Amino acid sequence: MKSPAPLDAGRLPGLDGLRVLSVLVIIFYHQGLLPFGWIGVQVFFVLSGYLITRLLWNARERPLGRYLTGFWGRRVLRIFPLYYGALVALSVLAFAAGKGQILKLSLPYLATYTYNLWSATAAYRESRYFSHFWSLCVEEQFYLLWPFLIYVCRRGPLKAVLAAIVLAGPLIRLAEVFILRASPGANPLTDLSVYVLTPTYFDGFAIGAWVGLFPLGGKKGAFFASFAFLVIATWLAFQHSNGLRDTSGTGPGYVLIWGYSLVNLFAALLIDCLVFRKLAPRFFDAGPMQYLGKISYGLYVFHLPIQTMLEQALPRAGVWPRLGLQLILTVAVSALSFRFWERPFLALKDRFRA
Repeated sequence: MKSPAPLDAGRLPGLDGLRVLSVLVIIFYHQGLLPFGWIGVQVFFVLSGYLITRLLWNARERPLGRYLTGFWGRRVLRIFPLYYGALVALSVLAFAAGKGQILKLSLPYLATYTYNLWSATAAYRESRYFSHFWSLCVEEQFYLLWPFLIYVCRRGPLKAVLAAIVLAGPLIRLAEVFILRASPGANPLTDLSVYVLTPTYFDGFAIGAWVGLFPLGGKKGAFFASFAFLVIATWLAFQHSNGLRDTSGTGPGYVLIWGYSLVNLFAALLIDCLVFRKLAPRFFDAGPMQYLGKISYGLYVFHLPIQTMLEQALPRAGVWPRLGLQLILTVAVSALSFRFWERPFLALKDRFRA
């Protein structure tokens, strides 16, 4: 199973720009300016399924030990230095700001990439310095499990397994709702618990893997149709509700069960179109987009702590001036982090190359 020529290159067109836009809508969401900006996280999950599955598929002929150490070694060098470096730096800032009590509760889960699991319990206490790290935990849990599936499956079975996971996505989320409702130690906000648990995104990773291994060639019509269907279906669900939040976990018209599937489909078709240069290639592949996409991991890690500190330092400033300052500082800190902290570790990744 080989990708067509446009997909063979190490760097794929358009995806840096997609990373930048995904982080940007998340920032606007956290500023209260874009109610649906949280879908940027889902786009990242679908993109991870796309990219990681391609990497694993290309390395699957290696012995299992070398296959796993090669993949996990490169992931550790990419993910761990910034994550744990930021964790140390932000912990110092949190203690200095008098937030040490919540940090003490959070650290065991942050250090072990189980923060998302703790978020689904009644014992959870939110810290604005780290609350967005739940998604990084989901990513790491995906990296831990997914290599085994790709290693043992051949072309035909893998195609069937990915399709089954995609179709089972709503059932998995519905099962989570029932399990959480019956669990006395679960977070009473069932919708939040479903949102942060890894099984919620199995179908997102799977549909990303599907278009990564079985590309569609950039079908713009299907992409725009999926977007229109997503908007119309969500609008119809909201006709009998004042908003998306629903502590019972299902949302108006069960939108929190099936809505993820529509967002995943939209993201997968978008990725496929971008890789085949069918959507605004000059914009998504522009030089600034490529650079910002390269440091997008840092943009995500640092944006919320910087926003929190600015809100504390400038409580009377308007949201737009604060947002402008936040964007400048986030890019600056991320650029410095990439240049002086992350890059030396990234230089070691070739030791794990197939």
